[in-house]
Amino acid sequence: MVTLTTQGGRTTQLSLAPFSRDDQIIAIDVILRTVEIWQQCGALLLPPADNLRWATRRLELRSLAAEDEERIDKLREDEILRRPQLAVDYSPQIESEIFSRQLEYQKWAPGWYGFALRLDRKTIGLIQIWLDQDFVVRQGCLGFHLSPEFRNQGYTTEALRSVVAFAQGQTSLQTLTASCFSDNLACRRVLEKSGFTRSGEFPRFRLRDGEWKTAIRYDLVPERDAKG
Repeated sequence: MVTLTTQGGRTTQLSLAPFSRDDQIIAIDVILRTVEIWQQCGALLLPPADNLRWATRRLELRSLAAEDEERIDKLREDEILRRPQLAVDYSPQIESEIFSRQLEYQKWAPGWYGFALRLDRKTIGLIQIWLDQDFVVRQGCLGFHLSPEFRNQGYTTEALRSVVAFAQGQTSLQTLTASCFSDNLACRRVLEKSGFTRSGEFPRFRLRDGEWKTAIRYDLVPERDAKG
């Protein structure tokens, strides 16, 4: 039996009896490493995601709302945007269900953020951050879409930098990560201009249009940790 006690005096007991001796040793090691990370990183900070709003120089960013669904669906269905995306293709019905669930996630799921990019009161894009792995690793995955007619004007970089600032200033995520196909040069430029650095490569990541595509991973470590 392992007893864990929080700083507030609350205790939790974990029974390791069902496990073999070797598995018990591994479990105890995982628990000790988890506690060590929590001690180093402090409390998990993930503010509510359903009522966020701020402005950049040219854009307004706000939490996703039901009124964004039609526009976001068109972005995801656009062939120009879909072809270079890592995401799996879904039917319109499934996409609609996914969007509905995303709105619900904002209300109760810690670590899920969806931001509509607004220009002149029109939704032109989307940026998402979601907590990957678990609450200990504290790694946020990031994805974004922008309507083709607004590309090559710096909007994505402007919005992404502001979302990175939000993650660094208002959450305790330890790393932000994003991936794209190796030939998606526009996405790679946006990530690099927003402070991300290339950290990995995944050959034969996905078969797209009869061709095996390589994926590139980018990471960004918050400034508070890089300086420490």
